[in-house]
Amino acid sequence: MNENWQLKNNLTDEVIEFDQDMRWVDEHNWSKVAQTAPVYTLTGAMDIQQGVKKAGRPITLSGDWVWHKKGDLDTLREWSDTPEVGSLRLSIACTMWRRMLNLSPI
Repeated sequence: MNENWQLKNNLTDEVIEFDQDMRWVDEHNWSKVAQTAPVYTLTGAMDIQQGVKKAGRPITLSGDWVWHKKGDLDTLREWSDTPEVGSLRLSIACTMWRRMLNLSPI
């Protein structure tokens, strides 16, 4: 079993490893089901649309005593500037998650 978490670029198969001391802080803040705010029709009936999300689960990794290499941060920035990357795969204890790349400015 791998000791570190891995983020893999699905376009180039390039991998960046993160220390396992990092925590996935928003792991339980997401739901697959999304719904609109209630809208009332002309007859007074309430209409609520809902559906299942196909992608876009946020993965926010945080750690108080975790250090990253500048090269890894530069690679993440490069991936965020490449539209063709599309999605990344995060491996955590043999569990795979797909995530669209969206990096906030440092």
